[in-house]
Amino acid sequence: MSTLSPKSANKSTHRLTGVDFGEMFIAAYELINAHINLVNGLNVFPVPDGDTGTNMALTMKAVAIAIKDSLDSGSRELHDISTVMARASLMEARGNSGVILSQFFKGISEGVGGKDFLGVVDWTTCMNKAKLSSYSAVGNPVEGTMLTVISEVSNQAQKSYESDENLEQLFDATCEQIKNTVKKTPSMLPVLAEAGVVDAGAYGLDIIFEGMRLNMKGVSVKGVDVAVPGMKNYKSFSLPNKLFLERSVNKDYGFCAQVLISDNMTDIEEIKKAVGKMGDSVVVINEATMLKVHVHVASVEKLLEYAGTLGTIEQHSADDMDTQTGEFAASHNERMEPEETSLIVVVDGIGISQIFVNLGACQTIYGGPNNSPSVQEILAKIELAPSDNIIFLPNDKNILLTAEQAAKLTKKTVEIVPTETLQQGINCALDFNNQQELQRNAKLMINSIGTVKGAEIFLAHRSTTLDGVDVAEGDFIGNIDGRLVISAPTIEEVLCELIGMEDNQNAELVTLYRGADLTEGGSTSHYKTIKSKFPHFEFELINGGQSHCIYMISFE
Repeated sequence: MSTLSPKSANKSTHRLTGVDFGEMFIAAYELINAHINLVNGLNVFPVPDGDTGTNMALTMKAVAIAIKDSLDSGSRELHDISTVMARASLMEARGNSGVILSQFFKGISEGVGGKDFLGVVDWTTCMNKAKLSSYSAVGNPVEGTMLTVISEVSNQAQKSYESDENLEQLFDATCEQIKNTVKKTPSMLPVLAEAGVVDAGAYGLDIIFEGMRLNMKGVSVKGVDVAVPGMKNYKSFSLPNKLFLERSVNKDYGFCAQVLISDNMTDIEEIKKAVGKMGDSVVVINEATMLKVHVHVASVEKLLEYAGTLGTIEQHSADDMDTQTGEFAASHNERMEPEETSLIVVVDGIGISQIFVNLGACQTIYGGPNNSPSVQEILAKIELAPSDNIIFLPNDKNILLTAEQAAKLTKKTVEIVPTETLQQGINCALDFNNQQELQRNAKLMINSIGTVKGAEIFLAHRSTTLDGVDVAEGDFIGNIDGRLVISAPTIEEVLCELIGMEDNQNAELVTLYRGADLTEGGSTSHYKTIKSKFPHFEFELINGGQSHCIYMISFE
């Protein structure tokens, strides 16, 4: 996204138009986007990992794009701008911090209502709505976090209104209050004091409001450094402390799960209670016909089973927080053995992610069909890697160009091994050695791409004819290296047909990766059938958890 030039003169100190309002939040995105790594480095609550900055920036990016699209289309009214902001943040919110941030925007939109301009009293209303919306969405609100900052922002707006201050004075006072609040977060939340940091989400809001304040004054945010309140050596600090990291990696955190549901009619308080029994860090948002649930759980399957009773599941994702915690600890632990080369991979599925971590990946990025990571997401992972030499596995041909763009934006040396499937990626990762130099790793891994054949089984959502195969809606279809070869009424028929194909008979090992939509009992039954029918193969069944297909199969 291009940077908008600040106005030569300040915005009105008495009221904001829709264009003024939108430009302030675009500037806020640009500023937090420049501070991603700094925010990530602070993140220890609710889980020690390195994604708060990334999640907040990606949520703000969606908001900024929605604003720019609205302005470019000629829709410049305040109501229109605030509505698209709320919608975009809901749909693209990432992680605990991003979901709470989306509620902040929902409250602003409610406060704007049908107004044409925002003055101090209107902004005070918006901030009060934002506070109520943010707190009401969280199952168990915790102080010392970004929620506390949102609360203080609302209180400060009320004080500025009562003091008859103008908008510029209000934002000056608000930003000062935020910095004071961020400094105090370790005294409110013991885990922050133990780690020796301030809250990452609270600092993220400090950056967002600073971007808005500067834009209001007509000042460009380009090159602006927002210091971490209360941390003098924030540019060179090594954190958290080693004892905290050692304790963190020995805990079981489970999965950070998000589900987007349509056609929901269940009361939101009832949902929060039910989800709260499954895990913690619960945030539930109900916006028009869409429901978004965020929770940290031990069992994603139980969450999805419950979510299916609430309506139609449109999207779902789950990040392995134990893996993320290990990555975070490794990136901060000065005693770890340095890597000569670091491996970063795109994954789809909890089990798939764990496989790559076990094979030496220092960073994983969730992506794949209909969920391609952005240049910024890839770049953030590259910068977090402990080595200056990077091997990147896209594992999808549609991600290759994005990865190439990200590689151009870093000073690190990035070698992209052009894997087009997860099966190819896993096979290549078997040859990775983080103590081996970059080019040697890349050569071995590139040579491994062609030594594995991949197949997938999908559910057909419509009737068609493709590659000479007639497909009926509701059938199961199987492909080999992207070419459709069979359609049949049962998974077992497709599975046996794929394995029994003449071209696959020279393989020694057949690995089946079970997808997220297939039950453990169902896959166990399939496994017994194929082991009995094809005794000359060695089989392996792994819970991949991939979202894009029922089975992912490799022939080696």
